[in-house]
Amino acid sequence: MHNEEPNERGSDTVELAVRAVCGALAGVVVGLLVCWKGRLREPWALTAVIVVAVLACVYGATKYGDDFWWGLLKAKDR
Repeated sequence: MHNEEPNERGSDTVELAVRAVCGALAGVVVGLLVCWKGRLREPWALTAVIVVAVLACVYGATKYGDDFWWGLLKAKDR
């Protein structure tokens, strides 16, 4: 049986990676919604909006954690 305590640093690294991946996925969704609502059709504009949304969501998710997600959920209802 393997009963070692989880490495605190490793746990933080995994959590950070999970938050970054989830933030990136949320950023794609947010970017696509912005493009759809803004009726953007130019490929460069679509790419720019989605990249900025992904970067913003990754930053928010990794820096602010659950507060970011609650804020995103509240913003959805506006």
